[in-house]
Amino acid sequence: MNNKMPRTPFSTPLSGSARETEIRLRNIFSGPKKRPPALFLALMFSVCIFCGNLVSCQVKEAKGPEAEVWVDYSSTGEMPWDKSIELQLEEYPGVTFRWTPYGITAEDETGETALIGGMPVWNVFLCDLNGDGRRELCATVYFGSGITDSHIEVYDYDAKQWYILWDRMEYDYALSLEDGQLQVSQWEYQGGPPCQGEPFSVGRLALSSDDSQERDGTWFIAQAAEFPWSDEPDETEQPAPPESVVPPTVDPDPAARAAYVKTLEDLLYRSILPDGTDYWSGSMEDNTFAVADVDGDGREELVFLTRPNIYAGYRGWVLDYDQSAGSVRVQFDGFPSLTFYSNGALAEDDSHAQGVWADDVWPHSLYRYLPESDSYELAGHVSAWEKAVSDINVGNLPPFPTEKDTSGMGILYYIHPVSSYEYLNTVDSRVNMAVDQSVYLEWLEPILGNAQPLELEYLPLTEENINRLK
Repeated sequence: MNNKMPRTPFSTPLSGSARETEIRLRNIFSGPKKRPPALFLALMFSVCIFCGNLVSCQVKEAKGPEAEVWVDYSSTGEMPWDKSIELQLEEYPGVTFRWTPYGITAEDETGETALIGGMPVWNVFLCDLNGDGRRELCATVYFGSGITDSHIEVYDYDAKQWYILWDRMEYDYALSLEDGQLQVSQWEYQGGPPCQGEPFSVGRLALSSDDSQERDGTWFIAQAAEFPWSDEPDETEQPAPPESVVPPTVDPDPAARAAYVKTLEDLLYRSILPDGTDYWSGSMEDNTFAVADVDGDGREELVFLTRPNIYAGYRGWVLDYDQSAGSVRVQFDGFPSLTFYSNGALAEDDSHAQGVWADDVWPHSLYRYLPESDSYELAGHVSAWEKAVSDINVGNLPPFPTEKDTSGMGILYYIHPVSSYEYLNTVDSRVNMAVDQSVYLEWLEPILGNAQPLELEYLPLTEENINRLK
């Protein structure tokens, strides 16, 4: 099964000190409102000239603690998606910190704990921001697949406290190392790739819990917040998903296997998709396939996931062999993030999740399997609103409607006959259409019941793997 990294659509308003600095700078560069008298200027100049010590007045440069790089791929823009880097720090004996593109974790004798998460985490610096003698982990993090932003996350491992500097769709932030110190660069959000062109402002990084430093110059304050995907159980934690199972074993049909081989070879050698259209360019090994009885009809289907260079070309197929026609037919066609269930049901994740106020529930469509027609029928589209998202987005999102959360689970659901986005286009619709978890579970019961997800063996599209079907 595909393990999915938690998604965190959380944001924190720009710190007061940063806004005040912006206003002060604008006032400085806008020029004086009224020209001072020339006689007064001449007098003041004479006083400065004839003083025993001439004083040069200047703004004190913002000075922060020393920092060092642990991981930094932001300069190259190339992310090694399969890489993992470990680190031990003398101030935290017995702890192994681990970076992957999807987050940072800490592992000790009690287990592994998530500290920072992203899509991806571009860089990580070590810096004692609060002066306690122990360095914090400071990272530049991207979030979003359709609408992408860049923000800063900090984790104080000693205090077990998470901090964030995030103004989604207003500003982008990134960390760099300048003269041995952390530098924060700020860009106005442009709606495209983050952090392009010259930054709007630059300054130093500080934590909201630390007031020990003199902060002349420009400082950006990361706000203390509750970590959005704690490993600790709480009263609102959602039930664990059911364990996956292998598909039922069925006898292969030689005619079906031969037809599936031809379909795979059409793409590998001739760049032809199952519907007869041309394949977008890309590495063939990025495409994967599995052969299994995914709908429970006693016959093997071909599940075919194509991932070309262009995201818009991603497609997932469920192909069945039509014995009467002696050919392959398309049983399902959608986005290639599919979950099959032991009762024949199918879940298809949305390709994007912008505008969704949830972290644990990715928007998706659920399909019933209809044995009489050997086809899938759309049961509905599901998305959610989580209280944790509103709590950490004060000022950017409306308050979570606790009066509708009668189960007290900190989550509300949206169930629609098609994609929810066209229904949830106003704040009022978000509130009015949200339903309690009990309503969602009642709707879900006849679709999934006690069904378990199937664990398929996906293989890269290569000649060697195709030959395994012959």
